[in-house]
Amino acid sequence: MKWIPLFVLAGVAGLVVTLGSESKAQHLDELPSQTSYYPSGQLKCEFALVAGQKHGPSREFHPDGTLAAEGEYQDGQREGEWHFFAADGTLDRTRSGIYSAGRRVDAQG
Repeated sequence: MKWIPLFVLAGVAGLVVTLGSESKAQHLDELPSQTSYYPSGQLKCEFALVAGQKHGPSREFHPDGTLAAEGEYQDGQREGEWHFFAADGTLDRTRSGIYSAGRRVDAQG
């Protein structure tokens, strides 16, 4: 996969974004998103980047296409409620929970 630097200016503030194989920046007021794929072509993950860091909603998938994780990033770190799933679709309670500054602070019941 080739990485292509892309510079996006929004008003006075500039955002530096690195995009992978596919990007979806429809409008300057929307966050540019990055998607990556397994060698099979199956979607691996999708997330938004701001100033080169993950920021906003994120989803990750197992190689078979089932959801592996979903949550949000803030300034490159997991923030808020995150759900992690085993390949059979069951909730992984050992990893799911509330995150703050990238660390799990409360397990999900």
